[in-house]
Amino acid sequence: MGVELAMAKMVQAQLQRRLAAETYEKSGICAEVTTHLRDAAATYEEAAKILDVEKAKNLPGDRCVEWVPATPRILSVICSAESQSVVAVKAEASAKEGSTLTASLHRGAEELFERASAMLKASQSEYNVINQNWQRYLAFGATLCCARSFRAAALATYQDGENIGDAIALNDAARRVLDRGAHIVGARNIPFDKANPATVQSRALSEDKALADAAAARWERENRSVQFKLVPKDTPARPDAKVVV
Repeated sequence: MGVELAMAKMVQAQLQRRLAAETYEKSGICAEVTTHLRDAAATYEEAAKILDVEKAKNLPGDRCVEWVPATPRILSVICSAESQSVVAVKAEASAKEGSTLTASLHRGAEELFERASAMLKASQSEYNVINQNWQRYLAFGATLCCARSFRAAALATYQDGENIGDAIALNDAARRVLDRGAHIVGARNIPFDKANPATVQSRALSEDKALADAAAARWERENRSVQFKLVPKDTPARPDAKVVV
């Protein structure tokens, strides 16, 4: 009975996550999206706790992936990471420019994606085969949020007017991260297909790269002609992560 209840919880969480995606498609970034994702995260965690108890009762070793307690627990963290990312993008849109808060929020989402990735790696022995789509998605999520954190920090530094050199260095870090992400995702030469996650991820990385490249061109031109600031070899530190989910 416990396993059946856990499976029902996981189905409920999947529906909540799907509702978040449908709400985003209809209304864009909004509070309802984060609410649905937070609900999904909580429901997945409930399923994980039920499976913890069932695992202690010696579930069969050849159990399906859904019976592994790590599965809903990882999915819970993924939903939290997605919710955090939505909060960060919403904050960025409200500010209409970079800010240290936005950089901190994006970095918080990055850390959540990395936490889920570490959990998956630590649970390898419980799975017969690790889902490569999971691995790719977690790497993509962490990469995109990392780059956005660097870019927001760069914008905030530039707007402070204190050191355009630091802003250029932070923005260059974002560009490098996005290049690595494009290599991870692949699909650069594959036509965009909404149903193909790789092409969706590739487009997201390309759009962010275009923004970072445009900022680099403007700032480097300004620095050469007006500011004459040194661009540090070592990337300046980003603001600390802030997790709000």
